[in-house]
Amino acid sequence: MTTEEETTNSIITTFKSLLEQAAVSKHHRTAEQATLLLDGGVSTYILETLLPQHNNNAQAAANSDDSAYKDRPPTSMISYNRALWSSSLLMSEEGCKLIKRAHLDFLNAGSDIISTVTYQCHYDKTVLASLNIDDVKMDELLRVGVRLAREALQEFQGRSVDRKDNNNVCNATSAPARQYFVVASIGCYGASLADGSEYTGNYDLSIVELSEYHRRKYAVLCGEMPDCIAFETIPCIDECLAILRLLNEPRGLTQQKPEEVANFPPVWISFACQDGQRLNDGHLLTDALDAIHCADPEANIVHAIGVNCCACKYVSSLVGTIARHAIAKESRRAIVFYPNSGEVWNAENESWEISTGENECSFASIVSDAIEIIDAELSSRCSGGEHIDVPMKIVGGCCRTDPDTIAAIRMQIAKAVTQ
Repeated sequence: MTTEEETTNSIITTFKSLLEQAAVSKHHRTAEQATLLLDGGVSTYILETLLPQHNNNAQAAANSDDSAYKDRPPTSMISYNRALWSSSLLMSEEGCKLIKRAHLDFLNAGSDIISTVTYQCHYDKTVLASLNIDDVKMDELLRVGVRLAREALQEFQGRSVDRKDNNNVCNATSAPARQYFVVASIGCYGASLADGSEYTGNYDLSIVELSEYHRRKYAVLCGEMPDCIAFETIPCIDECLAILRLLNEPRGLTQQKPEEVANFPPVWISFACQDGQRLNDGHLLTDALDAIHCADPEANIVHAIGVNCCACKYVSSLVGTIARHAIAKESRRAIVFYPNSGEVWNAENESWEISTGENECSFASIVSDAIEIIDAELSSRCSGGEHIDVPMKIVGGCCRTDPDTIAAIRMQIAKAVTQ
């Protein structure tokens, strides 16, 4: 094993141990120590903010006679492919630069965890043919996604910035020993259809077929050894069962000893929900939680459970359900939640409907309230001065949340620590 591989395995072990810290007493950990801050909607931030900025600057440079522009390297306009969404930016050098910049923006805003821009990478033959690429090229795009996140993290950590003099919110509130991690994103099957199916979960595939859909992506990303792999926006019970089927295969039966599966990155599964109780396909969230517990009662293969890309108004109800289920099953899994801004995606018009979207401060307050709900559920099960087991919480934002949103959450968490 090379030094780099040993370092990577050490990081994975560290992250896995953080996810498994449910047995640590609340009296020995602060709210901030029990919470890891994920990034926000990386894809929407890139496509709606960074990409237009880049193209506007490229157009200005192309149309300008200013000598200042002529002294700079030429900048190409960037477009993206709807079928691969932001993942299509992995196909170009300029696109990769934007992705790396987005990672750095979220790290500067206070994120402990950055997620790869691989959510919509997939192997649909028709899509690949339209892009003139093959399965091997898609493998490489997945690998590039992880490497870009790693590079951004290394650049962020290597900067010689005087934190005391820096006005950035992250630096103003960060603990000196803060750790940072890369999570590899795997989107649901519906994302590959690019028709909003992740909002319904109405698939015409069997559990076996859904498992096969995820197999190659999971294997390729495991090979890059990210700190964690996230199966995201899972809208239906069948896809949950398919993922559990896949995860059990390389690791053997769930009775396998934890140390025997230590070389696999930890995994979280986050669900897309239509309201405060049900997945997008109509099944109760508790049905999915029961399925995971049944397949993996000792939390050897699924290390965190949660919700993402749901309206933030449903988060409190959803995380309360997850916390109560964890208590009932004596689960030591971490709880993860990262809702969207509250706006609704109109798949027909391919645009966001401005409705109940939250601003940065109100969004951060909702997230903070949800954290308190988890702890309150645990507290309600204890009496007197009994110590309380607090699961690790991973919080952040999904679609239409940006670095300003994450900075607001970081401030809210820091505020809770001082109260």
